[in-house]
Amino acid sequence: MWSRFLLLLAGACPASGWNIALDITTQAGGAVGGEPFTSQPVITVNNKNGDIWSEIIGTVTARIHTFPKGTDEAELWKEGEEATGGTVSQGVVNGQAIFAGLGIDAAGAGYQLQYVLFDEHGLILGNSHWS
Repeated sequence: MWSRFLLLLAGACPASGWNIALDITTQAGGAVGGEPFTSQPVITVNNKNGDIWSEIIGTVTARIHTFPKGTDEAELWKEGEEATGGTVSQGVVNGQAIFAGLGIDAAGAGYQLQYVLFDEHGLILGNSHWS
């Protein structure tokens, strides 16, 4: 019974209630299919006042949100790690998730990435607009 209660409780907590904003401080860019981005993304976690929330504990997960027209096969990956089904996670340290070795297996115009912040229990605390 408790697991059902916790699951319902987690589902009832909208991210906006946490007053957290994710800012894309550095955009992913310079993609060449099968190579890491030349510009690696940096995601900053801000509190409700717009200040970096350096004490937050969590993980930011990147995924492809939008594919170019007629394409739906690309996946994100991290250099030196096994494929993870198209998502790549990075821990938050001092209020920032600084990705390294992030790449896409099929580069092209029109891909948009989304970043989602999870707490240490796997609850979604916030997400970004697309980059």
